[in-house]
Amino acid sequence: MQKPKIFYNEDSMKINPGLAVNAIEEVFLKFEQDEFLSPPRHYFKNDNGAIAFTIGGNKNEGVLGFRVYDTFNTDINHEQFVTVYDSVSGKLKGLVFGDYIGALRTGAIGGVAIKYLSNPDSETLGLIGTGLQAKTQLLAACAVRNIKKIKVFSRSEENRINFVNEMSKRVGIEIEAVSSSEEAVKKLDIVIAATTSGKPVFDAEWLSKGSHVTSVGPKFLERHELDPKVAANSNEIYTDSIKQLKGYPAPHFLSETKYYDEIKPLSPLISGKSAYRWSPDSISLFLSVGLSGTEPTIANLLF
Repeated sequence: MQKPKIFYNEDSMKINPGLAVNAIEEVFLKFEQDEFLSPPRHYFKNDNGAIAFTIGGNKNEGVLGFRVYDTFNTDINHEQFVTVYDSVSGKLKGLVFGDYIGALRTGAIGGVAIKYLSNPDSETLGLIGTGLQAKTQLLAACAVRNIKKIKVFSRSEENRINFVNEMSKRVGIEIEAVSSSEEAVKKLDIVIAATTSGKPVFDAEWLSKGSHVTSVGPKFLERHELDPKVAANSNEIYTDSIKQLKGYPAPHFLSETKYYDEIKPLSPLISGKSAYRWSPDSISLFLSVGLSGTEPTIANLLF
């Protein structure tokens, strides 16, 4: 009897970001066709934090599975794992340990959004944040657009320098570490905010017409990395899961604005049921929430 396979973070880092984007694009298509299940995440809480479960997958063919991670505010190494099953036979394919799969999945979702919402001729990109999520967002963006100029900002100069040294080699593009968030936003085609900040990280007025914005970080009423004015200045606002966006226990940062009900799901664009045509006068905004069940899809690329 063949045993289930076990992979780790270092194995996950070998997954091609372009293949991850393609896999997630197919998930959105299946999701719109009601062939991909993605229920809201579940939490088991105590006074110290929570264990979170995300589950989902294809109904009849492909893979299904779940991810488990914690939200404890401690200094320990926060492990997480993804379990992958064959959705036809029910066979356990295996497990993947580490946080890279989740970050790569989120990056791939952002890549799909950029593919469908940004200027097809985008060449410049600004990135606020230098953590793992920022890295996978950049990899996915470069997989779907011919990016030639990248600017990155974070509060730590050391982190900016380390990011430039690592990611310039990985994407094969020279990256400029800038000293302000304004420099990472103004006159750029694509702007990605991937921070843990509870306060807005840039001024909405810095955005250029024709640009696309992706937000990966906090989006709650009490803690949000984007100024709500970014939504006010955007012609179209999208997310990967309306149900998940509205299912968080904390109120969304746009919940007390008229823009909350204007947020649209991304999947109809992929299926062709709706359309978005970029124009030089428009600004598009993507509010990433991480479509549940997509981690097993990315993990399956290892099996």
